[in-house]
Amino acid sequence: MSLQELEPMVPQKLGTYHSKDPDPDKDKTVPFLQALFEFAPTAAGQHNVAVDILACATDECLEELAKRYLYGLILPMRAGGRKKPPESDHTSRVFADFDPTMNSDLVEPAKAGDLSTMRDL
Repeated sequence: MSLQELEPMVPQKLGTYHSKDPDPDKDKTVPFLQALFEFAPTAAGQHNVAVDILACATDECLEELAKRYLYGLILPMRAGGRKKPPESDHTSRVFADFDPTMNSDLVEPAKAGDLSTMRDL
């Protein structure tokens, strides 16, 4: 789906979230994920965040997603002096796995004699 199709779905999904915290005002899951989506620096980043949010089927999943972004993206960037990490030339792994030209230098084709070696492993 395109970003334009996903964009209205994100607030709807986040609107279904119910905090388990006794004081729901302390739970920052929804505003955090909403901010990640709105302020992602690229359209591809917005698309990725939207897909991640919409893939969550439970409130616990949304909480874990917020933690993953916090501890895997935000805090490491803050520790690095708030510098944006360099953009990668490599596409996501999923697409690289399906494109043999991307892996041609990394993977050597198996030869007929290799089968017996692999069986011995």
